[in-house]
Amino acid sequence: TSREWALFKKKCLTKVTMQNWKSQQCYRHAAVIVENDQKKKEAKEKGTRIQLKFQPALPREARFVRTSGKEPELLEPIPYEFIA
Repeated sequence: TSREWALFKKKCLTKVTMQNWKSQQCYRHAAVIVENDQKKKEAKEKGTRIQLKFQPALPREARFVRTSGKEPELLEPIPYEFIA
């Protein structure tokens, strides 16, 4: 029936997109594994320990912003008003 065909098409489209996504993720993961194995090998030769866990980027350093003599504006949220 048409309903079964629609469900089948939806399932196939989802399957294809997920397969493509999974394969891309797989290649990235494989590259990380190869890189980590190489780092382990180098660390073992040097006799040192190495950390292989993912480290997120640190916050940026503080800096000053110039206003060129203009007075800074104070921004505040607008209060929500329910209009029925």
